[in-house]
Amino acid sequence: MSNKFILFIIMVVLTSKVMMAQKGEMVGTLIDTEFNDVLPFANVLVKGTSIGTTSDFEGKYTLSLDPGVYTVQFSFVGYETKEVTNVTIKAGEVFELDMHLSPLSNELEEVVVKAQTAKNTEASMLNVQRKSVNLLDGMSAQSFKKIGASDLASAVKSVPGVSVVGGKYVYVRGLGDRYTKSTLNGIDIPGLDPDRNTIQMDLFPTNIIDNTQIIKSSTANLPADFTGGVVNIVTKDFPNKKEFSIGVSGTYNPDMHFNSNFLSYKGSSTDLFGFDDGKRNLPIHRNQYIPTPSDNNPLLTTLTQQFNPEMQAKTENSMMDMSLNFTAGNQYDIGDDKRIGYLAAASYKNKYIFYENYQTGIYRRSA
Repeated sequence: MSNKFILFIIMVVLTSKVMMAQKGEMVGTLIDTEFNDVLPFANVLVKGTSIGTTSDFEGKYTLSLDPGVYTVQFSFVGYETKEVTNVTIKAGEVFELDMHLSPLSNELEEVVVKAQTAKNTEASMLNVQRKSVNLLDGMSAQSFKKIGASDLASAVKSVPGVSVVGGKYVYVRGLGDRYTKSTLNGIDIPGLDPDRNTIQMDLFPTNIIDNTQIIKSSTANLPADFTGGVVNIVTKDFPNKKEFSIGVSGTYNPDMHFNSNFLSYKGSSTDLFGFDDGKRNLPIHRNQYIPTPSDNNPLLTTLTQQFNPEMQAKTENSMMDMSLNFTAGNQYDIGDDKRIGYLAAASYKNKYIFYENYQTGIYRRSA
């Protein structure tokens, strides 16, 4: 090794020592005041700069700083943050500063957690049955989806002890209509048919129902006119945000549908929706004078021509059964922690029935 190279190394070492001698050091230990123990991995930062470090496993830290006056910040997650001002660092000297940090003493205010019990699952329905003092069966919205039922009438017929008559009226334990009541969320609802005690169950689309309870025994909380069974329809709560849903379903029976011998007639343009547009109204006034045929009065011909001349049924192709349903719901904030909401549903069903070789209105004159 040449003398020049050795001299170069000695000069580099001496220069490094001179440069280090121009800096000062800040050292210390961070201590947890609650447990009177060291605080590892706490932060030490020189405020206003990017210079900083963290304490080691023993809570010790070391900072190498240029001579000057600094503000040093000590912090740790979950602990109070402390600042020390006017920290003077001198060249070639070591400044010792230990710091005690205490856990944050801020207490949380009361926290209220609200939760609602799910009412639309099979598990929740079984739990209702287990806790009920009544003899009770039922179905949940989860079960509705499994069997693919679009309305309540087609869904509850799979409940033990329940039968559906006419595709809409529910009988409990084989008892007639007079022994079965219908309630909506525990409140009596009148039927649309004055001759029936229960409401038509096919009016309720399953996508607005959480569950249906079939109560088969009497208790004091049931209506006083309970005689055989109660069908309690539990609807969904108002949604927290705007919701819309559309459901479409169809049924095909080769004996009923797409049959070219299906008998029909020329009705009104609104028959598809279940009401007449006025085409079936009498074309003449009820107090209109009608002359007899023997009078040879031309008024009789005029009045007769106002009636529909088509008297015979026509044949056409029967279509598939079809049902549509639409639901909508939302909630609105009206102030003072008050909310108002709505849950609306509309349904439509069209059914075709075909009887082979069916005859009606046959009379025989007695001899």
